[in-house]
Amino acid sequence: MSPSASPALARVGAAIVAAAVLAVPATASATKKPSPVGAWQTQVFFSKNPTPAGTHETLGQAFLPGGVVAQSIGGLSTGYGAWKPGKKPRTFLFTAVENMVTDGFVFTGYVQVRQKGTLSKNGKTFKSSGTGQAYSPTGVPQGPPASTSVLGKRVSVDFK
Repeated sequence: MSPSASPALARVGAAIVAAAVLAVPATASATKKPSPVGAWQTQVFFSKNPTPAGTHETLGQAFLPGGVVAQSIGGLSTGYGAWKPGKKPRTFLFTAVENMVTDGFVFTGYVQVRQKGTLSKNGKTFKSSGTGQAYSPTGVPQGPPASTSVLGKRVSVDFK
């Protein structure tokens, strides 16, 4: 995203996440074993080195078949990345790059997120922990990484 980005670009990012969510199964039972594949409403908590925006953020995430992650944060920032199953049952790893923009849609850098997650036994929630490293628009690290934890709740995208 460039400094000349517009609100339309943010809507495009939200539309991509929405399309991705509609392309995946709505429940964990739609896959052969517990999997994060589907749509999630997540709460991110910063326990060390929080962002200038604060110690908490809410975002929508979609874990897609084939290992793709798409997310939307408040309509202002979008993130994309990858996920893979962990070594133990119900565990997974994910990483994403989240663009940072001002309310005026000026690109100010990005955050590299790395998380290790565990699905609940029923596959309706997950918890993860990891880090988020902020970078300038040119890729220079901006301070130490933040320690983060995430709580996710699966959301239905059924056509009912």
